[in-house]
Amino acid sequence: GTICMTDGKVKLLLRKRDNGLYRGLREGLDHFGFKVENLEQAKKDLAALTAEVGENSPSGRFVGGNGKKNEEDFHRCCLGQYFVSDPDGVMIENAQSGNVERFNHVHMYHEHPNCAVDWYVTHLGATRTNRGGAAPAAGGDCRTRAYPPPTFPSFAKKGFVRMPNGVLIDDISVSMQPWPGGGLAPTRGRLYDHWAVSTADLDKTMARLKGEGVKVLEEIHPWGTMRAAMIEGPDRIAIEVLEVK
Repeated sequence: GTICMTDGKVKLLLRKRDNGLYRGLREGLDHFGFKVENLEQAKKDLAALTAEVGENSPSGRFVGGNGKKNEEDFHRCCLGQYFVSDPDGVMIENAQSGNVERFNHVHMYHEHPNCAVDWYVTHLGATRTNRGGAAPAAGGDCRTRAYPPPTFPSFAKKGFVRMPNGVLIDDISVSMQPWPGGGLAPTRGRLYDHWAVSTADLDKTMARLKGEGVKVLEEIHPWGTMRAAMIEGPDRIAIEVLEVK
């Protein structure tokens, strides 16, 4: 079975998995985040939920064998102000901003973030964001590891590498950070199985993506009352493409 939650625009699906499937290598998807209208009230609401449902509630703890490392990495995110971790170690970040509470970002690691940014711009029509500096020069090597110095404010004492910052897909920020090496595991079957984008014409979109050489993990198939397909992005991140008329 699948549990579906939504903020009215973005859907979050939860499925039961064997935890043993995702232990080991780190995957590229790190955490996701929400904007809240009142951060202090959100903290109180989470505390009340903790008291109500006990061990199945969100908590400030980072669990599992990688818990400590995950916590250190999480504090480097420039988009959030408060974080929780569910009982399985899924990290969720919250930030107070504006008066609309909604899903607002995904944070990922990539071996070559500039290449990943180029991929999302080219294949998914994303918009490059450069809060930390100018975009790489046209024709430059996207595989460079020479990034600008860390900047502040930052949760990390040594600052945060904000360039390349990532992309925007509609109003969702996809933030990217350099991965130090060692390889990243596929996301399928792990904590963060995949994320998704929508299109009005799935046949046309998939034909274009195939023509551009994008790897297809799942061909077009029924998904409830809709249709969907699955492609693979940089560093083996699975991305579902949903048809929304």
